[in-house]
Amino acid sequence: MKIHAIQTGTVSIRPNQRAGTGFGPLRLINTLTDRRWTEPLPILVWVIEHPEGIIVIDTGETSRATLPGYFPAWHPYFKNLKEQLTPEQEIGPQLQAIGIQPNDVRRVVMTHLHTDHAGGLQHFPKSEILIMRRAFDRAIGFRGQLRGFLPQRWPIGFTPTLIDLEPQPFGPFPSSLKLTHAGDVIIVPTSGHTEAHISVILQNSDRTYFSCSASTRTWVAHLAFVAQLNRRFIPNLPAHSSSCYARSRGYLLMSGRYRNAPRSYAPMSHWDPKGRRQPR
Repeated sequence: MKIHAIQTGTVSIRPNQRAGTGFGPLRLINTLTDRRWTEPLPILVWVIEHPEGIIVIDTGETSRATLPGYFPAWHPYFKNLKEQLTPEQEIGPQLQAIGIQPNDVRRVVMTHLHTDHAGGLQHFPKSEILIMRRAFDRAIGFRGQLRGFLPQRWPIGFTPTLIDLEPQPFGPFPSSLKLTHAGDVIIVPTSGHTEAHISVILQNSDRTYFSCSASTRTWVAHLAFVAQLNRRFIPNLPAHSSSCYARSRGYLLMSGRYRNAPRSYAPMSHWDPKGRRQPR
C-alpha cells in the first residue's frame, strides 16, 4: 500500500479558531472578533493506494473559492478565512501528476462537508462518494448554509452514498464501519468539529494511520502528550467532543501507539504543516 498527502492550496484562519479559544457560543464569538491571521495552512487530501481500490479521504478545495462572490457575503464566517489555490493545485490535476486518474478512484470518504474538504467533489464523477447520513442531512438546504456548508456549490446531481456506522465497537469507539474486505481501513466516529464527523483508521503491517481534520489533529497532539505522561486529561470541549477525545486517547493507549511504540503511529491531518513529512 502507498499513502499520498496532496496539498490543495492553503487557508489562513483566525488563531482563536485554531486554538479553540472559549467554550460553547463564546468560542464562535472569539473567532468572529479575532482580527489576527494564522500563517497559510496546507489543505491536505489523503490518498490510499489499496489493493482493493484507490481510496481518497476528502477532496480539498476548489480554485473557484478564490473568486469574488463564491462565498455568500451574508455569512459572517467566510470573512474569517483566506484561501490561496490555483486550478493546477486542485485534487484532479495533482492525482494525474502522480499517475492516478480521478476516474480510477474507487471511493471518496468525506469526513465532513465543509468547503475545504468538499471543494474538489467535481473531480470524482465516477467514484462512490461516502458521507455519513446525518452529516449530509445537516449540510443540505438553507439550514446547511447557515451552518457554514455550501451545498449550492456541490456538483449538479450530487448523490453520495449515505452511510451509517455499524454497532460494532472498534477499540474504545462504540461503532465503526470497515471499508475493505481485508478489514484494514475502518471508519470511526469523531464528532466535534462537526456533528457526525468521521475519521479513517488504516492498519498497515507495521504502522497505524489515523486520518483526522484540523480540530481532531489538535486532539491528537494532546493525546501524544497525555499518553506519554500516562495522565488522565480531557480538554475544555463540548460533551460530544470530550467523549470523542477520550475514545481516541483510549485507542492510542490501548494499542500502545505512543507509550510502547512511539514510531508505530502516524496521524494524517488536514491542516498540519508537518503532515506532508509524515513517514509512509
